[in-house]
Amino acid sequence: MALFRTSVFNMAHTEQKKQLVYLSRKRCLFIGYMPEKIRTTQASPVLLINLSGSFDIPTPAGVVCSRTLLLPAGETAEFIAHDNLIADLMLDPLSGDFERVKTAMSSVYPGMYINLRQEQCIVDLMQNIYDREYEIDEVIARLRRHFCRLAPLDKKPTIDPRVEHVVTTISTCPFKNQSVADLAKSTNLSIPRLVELFKRDMGVPISKYRIWRRLFTAALTLANSSNLTDAAHAAGFCDSSHYSKKFKDMFGVSPKHIFGSGNDIILKCEQPPSRS
Repeated sequence: MALFRTSVFNMAHTEQKKQLVYLSRKRCLFIGYMPEKIRTTQASPVLLINLSGSFDIPTPAGVVCSRTLLLPAGETAEFIAHDNLIADLMLDPLSGDFERVKTAMSSVYPGMYINLRQEQCIVDLMQNIYDREYEIDEVIARLRRHFCRLAPLDKKPTIDPRVEHVVTTISTCPFKNQSVADLAKSTNLSIPRLVELFKRDMGVPISKYRIWRRLFTAALTLANSSNLTDAAHAAGFCDSSHYSKKFKDMFGVSPKHIFGSGNDIILKCEQPPSRS
């Protein structure tokens, strides 16, 4: 059974905006305040929920408004969040999370899905989590129940077991930064074949998925009250600037926007992976 840690930063300043972060190896959840304009390309499917308004989303048909936005892995999206309270839920890429949510979305646009049916249920769930600050095991259980009720799933998405092996390897030891050649050798595949299968099943290149797991590891390390530089080094980045650039490229915001000292941060997460 995984160990859980809870860290609270700067909670004495009640006038500051609260940022709530849950980090687990399967699902990650951020509920807080983002910059007004966001551009993001994430390495995992993500569901965004605007808890206090709507997103303005540019599309080929013009700007559309929606409280909910589903992005497949690897897709780039731009939207305006209006400085509202936002829930950013990174879905488990190896489960049926994405397929369930996709089935329940009302509209499809290039590279995204919008308008979750019965979206008030997910809005209420996220607001409740934000208000009550549950422990991470309770949040994961609530999310699992919600997804099971959301839409039927005929079968779990098919993932090649060799791709699943690579995902597990990267997730377990993200700081080792193994080469694609080493990963291919461990699966008895050629490099081109592994690259092809991974992109097909995961929606992103191996390199982008590996960077995401390293960003995740650095965030986990912050739970031990490490500073940004130590967290970056622990995850295999050369320095905090390198980490910050990769973080903003992927999530559309800087790590200081979420973890900076000017915020009230509540961070609840699983124990970081061991380096041994």
